[in-house]
Amino acid sequence: MMINGLGACFFEELGLHYIGPADGDNMEELVHIMKVVKAIPGQGTVLIHVVTEKGKGYAPAEAAPDKMHGVVKFKPDSGKQLKPKSSTLSYTQYFAESLIVEAERDNKIVAIHAGMEGGTGFNLFHKCFPDRCFDAEIAEFAIDSAGLVGADGLTHCNAFDTTLLACLPNMVVMAPSCERELMNMVATAATIDDRPSYFRVGKERVLEEGTGVAILGYGKIVQSCVAAARLLQRFGISATVADAGFCKPLDGELIRQLAREHEVLLSVEEGSVGGFGSHVHHPFLGHERIAGRKP
Repeated sequence: MMINGLGACFFEELGLHYIGPADGDNMEELVHIMKVVKAIPGQGTVLIHVVTEKGKGYAPAEAAPDKMHGVVKFKPDSGKQLKPKSSTLSYTQYFAESLIVEAERDNKIVAIHAGMEGGTGFNLFHKCFPDRCFDAEIAEFAIDSAGLVGADGLTHCNAFDTTLLACLPNMVVMAPSCERELMNMVATAATIDDRPSYFRVGKERVLEEGTGVAILGYGKIVQSCVAAARLLQRFGISATVADAGFCKPLDGELIRQLAREHEVLLSVEEGSVGGFGSHVHHPFLGHERIAGRKP
């Protein structure tokens, strides 16, 4: 708990009613605290400080601080994870190797990971640059738990990153649709030195060309957009699929072109209201109708 020189809790100085720290591995204590807080009238915002031990009660998880955060099939007796073999490297490996290449070119590049050196790929970076790799708990610049993240669980499905960051002035916001685009975005982020940038672990590009429907995807979900376009072909519907790559800056002219040349323009993302879809709508604001259609 953070205490200032006068003995006051940092959170209470922010106007929050602070309770804690509480034992997060003791369910009875937690339930009791929740009931007490619920019964207190007029308290305003209450912050409950909970301390837990990672993997509490399961020895293999307790012994592996940077593993078993995302649950896949595993052997209960040993904790060994039964991951299917892949013919390609993981996104994490592509990211780490691309960052190492950039760090070899620029000695000012450092890596700040989220308390999971192995899980974020920074163990590879640390081997090459031990003095340029730092553990800052949950602070990171390339978000690996963004969008729909499967085995990482519901608490790690981050739908708000694009909405939050794209509204910041001069912020560059990117999301790769494949491994190659991820490597390109690592290189792009390394060259940007006049503003902050962010990407989910180039330019818009058209992957499939059609005439009836235009599907503009952002991030890994572009692969599903391609599959959807091929499914539409079975029903006689011709679809264009474009990979946005960037939410900000956005290629407004390409978006207007897609709208002019198709009957329907769809934006697809793993995010919330106010994210990529809202930015796609911006080029139409303040403009006349396109080809007689409403923006």
